[in-house]
Amino acid sequence: MGRIPALWRDRLRLLGDISQTQGSAACLVGGSVRDLYLRVPSLDWDVVVEGSTTRLLQELAKRWSSRITWHPSFLTATVHFPDGTTMDVASARRETYVQPAALPIVEPAALREDFQRRDFSVNAMALHVTPDRWGDLEDPFQGRLDVDRKTLRILHAKSFEDDPTRLFRLIRYAGRFNFRPSSETRTRMEEAFSKKYADRLSPARKRAELEAMAAELKATPVFERLFRWGGSVFFDPAWAWTPFHRRCLDALSPDSREDRILYRWLVLSRYQTPAEAQNACRRLETPKETTISVRRSLEILNQLEKDQVPMDSRWDNLAPVVQEFIRKALPRSSPLRRFERSRPLLTGDDLLRLGYKPGKLYHAIFEKIRRERWSGRMKTRAQEIQFIIDNFPRND
Repeated sequence: MGRIPALWRDRLRLLGDISQTQGSAACLVGGSVRDLYLRVPSLDWDVVVEGSTTRLLQELAKRWSSRITWHPSFLTATVHFPDGTTMDVASARRETYVQPAALPIVEPAALREDFQRRDFSVNAMALHVTPDRWGDLEDPFQGRLDVDRKTLRILHAKSFEDDPTRLFRLIRYAGRFNFRPSSETRTRMEEAFSKKYADRLSPARKRAELEAMAAELKATPVFERLFRWGGSVFFDPAWAWTPFHRRCLDALSPDSREDRILYRWLVLSRYQTPAEAQNACRRLETPKETTISVRRSLEILNQLEKDQVPMDSRWDNLAPVVQEFIRKALPRSSPLRRFERSRPLLTGDDLLRLGYKPGKLYHAIFEKIRRERWSGRMKTRAQEIQFIIDNFPRND
């Protein structure tokens, strides 16, 4: 427990104290324990409590001045701390799948049953946080040994059939930690891909798994495995793994999770037409803004590759990650350099001083100037001013 950062250790001690007072056992579980053992920063802090968490969380919310989001159908809740961090607190539960790939039916259960519903042995460990058992390790499936062996092992033969999202979690963990599936897990994975279990997932659940992979700080090892092991077809059969993808997926790793996802999505779509990429986004029910960004980016990229000034040349309005993607896609492109040099030297303030009222006319003027600069017929501010006076009457 000494590896837990002091802030989280204090939070867990308080949670454990109150749990014990209320007659419940409480444990830090899953990836949190795995990451502590690996000595890597934990991305998630998950706690499981035997019995109801309602009274516990109400008391903690007061002590921590925090906000609680309840997820009653899954017997879980999220604690939102004032500093922006979160902790997931769940009642120990069992899960029943009425049909493959369906969301599970959740029922309260003993702590040991909660271990059995987890995806891999390395995520089925727990550290007790109540005072009488503080720091005791529960490891019913020898997850610690699998961490040492760098092995990912499912807990039962129907794991991927019950929940095909585990296939993509397997790929994500394998890429993040450089782990490999056990022999049995590899066999079950190949069987699951060949029987297309992942096609039973809704578009939204597929997209969530793709976004989780794209959000990884280092995405290249994750997507290398996704393509090599045959999982990419469930997102877009037209995607192919190329040297560009290997070189560029991690060439930019923004701090923002949303920006990482958008950038990686653009890289994956690099060799598609704008219409193909748009259709792929729609099949996965991607948010409208993302779909528009992907299509517009590829349209601009295609025009630059053809040595054409983009019809929509509002380059400055593109998100920085989109601009960076185009630069990566055209690393030594004279059309791109020429396009960026074609930015008008005049600004909206200059047009205002020349007597033009703000409005749609500004866009038309800058479009014309950009095309003139692109062609090389215009290079100076004086030329831009004269061009405007000659071609655009004032809109008094």
